[in-house]
Amino acid sequence: ADPATGGDPAGGRLSDVLALAGAADGLTLWHLLQMAPEAERRAVFDRMAALIPGVLPTDEAAVLRLDPAALRLLWKDLSGG
Repeated sequence: ADPATGGDPAGGRLSDVLALAGAADGLTLWHLLQMAPEAERRAVFDRMAALIPGVLPTDEAAVLRLDPAALRLLWKDLSGG
């Protein structure tokens, strides 16, 4: 992690990435959610919820703590399979 960006995998530009994301970027956001620092996961989750209403699981806490079962369920819902 680059100390200049606070360890942000998006190079300190997570807010830019989220602002540019569209409804077709659900799977990309799913990956980003897992790479984002814990303090930034809520922003990624909220952007997914805004772009893809009704797809996200009701157990937000499980998704935010990167619970494998919750992430698998979210992947299945996002990928349509």
